Amino acid sequence: MSSGTSGIFPGSKANKSQYVLGTENGTKRTSNVTEEKIVDAVYDIEDNECVYLEKCVPVVLVSYAEAYSIDYFKDSSIAVCFRVNGYLLRMWRSDVDCDVAADIMCDFFRTASLPDMTGWHCQNIHPEQEEAEEKLCVDGEDFRY
Repeated sequence: MSSGTSGIFPGSKANKSQYVLGTENGTKRTSNVTEEKIVDAVYDIEDNECVYLEKCVPVVLVSYAEAYSIDYFKDSSIAVCFRVNGYLLRMWRSDVDCDVAADIMCDFFRTASLPDMTGWHCQNIHPEQEEAEEKLCVDGEDFRY
């Protein structure tokens, strides 16, 4: 094992490929992410409508809580998306200009760091655990177990 690692996070460069950048309201996706592509996508928000930067291996905050995406929308709102105990949540705020959004997304890309979300709004997105209930149907009669 080499002891000559440079920087505090020697694996951070290897993690660069673990991001997906989605543009044009999520219809175009690329794993060939660079800071320049992030900035270009954010500044082209009028055409893109929504830009997201998803980390393929989410940032673990505490047990059962991880951040996996930062999304920027045409209405100038930004959201940080979390998975907590199988539920999807997002912290969001409005009135974020392109410069700030690009900085937040580039920081997330560079160092997997999250912005200060003091005063942001919390929203519950559809929980992953609430799937259609499984049941057995025999001769038109439903059996739960």
